Amino acid sequence: MCRSQRRRLIIVLTDTRRPGIADLKIDLKKSLNIPNAITASRAVLAIIATFLFVSDNQFRFYWGMALFVCAGLSDLVDGWLARKLGQVTDLGKVLDPVADKIAIFALFVAFSVKLGLPLWVPALYGLKELTQLIVGAVLFARVGRPLQANLWGKTASLVLYGGALLFLLGALFWDSLKVVGLVVLVIGLALSVFAGLVYYRQLKNMPPLTDSGTKGD
Repeated sequence: MCRSQRRRLIIVLTDTRRPGIADLKIDLKKSLNIPNAITASRAVLAIIATFLFVSDNQFRFYWGMALFVCAGLSDLVDGWLARKLGQVTDLGKVLDPVADKIAIFALFVAFSVKLGLPLWVPALYGLKELTQLIVGAVLFARVGRPLQANLWGKTASLVLYGGALLFLLGALFWDSLKVVGLVVLVIGLALSVFAGLVYYRQLKNMPPLTDSGTKGD
């Protein structure tokens, strides 16, 4: 990104008069709801679980494993509950994919430290997510509103959780399952990259909002 592009991005992000940016002000009354609380707890649980999981204390190890399971299950609940209760918010659209990324990355790091998961798995995932974050920020500055996580992204998350579970079972009980789990993780990483490309295309094709809050030409 050249100097002029960086300057333009900074101006866009800090200009509250820009259509769409001002419209994104979070309504705390609507955003402080159960689905968003579940989403936020996923990231918190994953971080706590990581420290417990890598501990030499067996009791803490199993507690960390239980918290990782809870974090994964929360991903199946928050979105459904938000739609069921009519509580889909801009904050939730931003929190959900961020919580997913934090939880999965934390899980991979913990597995690499404790169970011997190849380091290239969290490295590749982290690089992909960092790239998507930067590109997404640039495009978000143009369209002025968040984009909800797409189906491919949610599918990738589920596959990655499934691969991690198989790898865990292989590490604890059946060593052959570690190979199966690693293959599933590679598939999940590929789906995650594809989901990022879909997200990029959707954001790129979204017209910016006009002053009235409607889509521009």
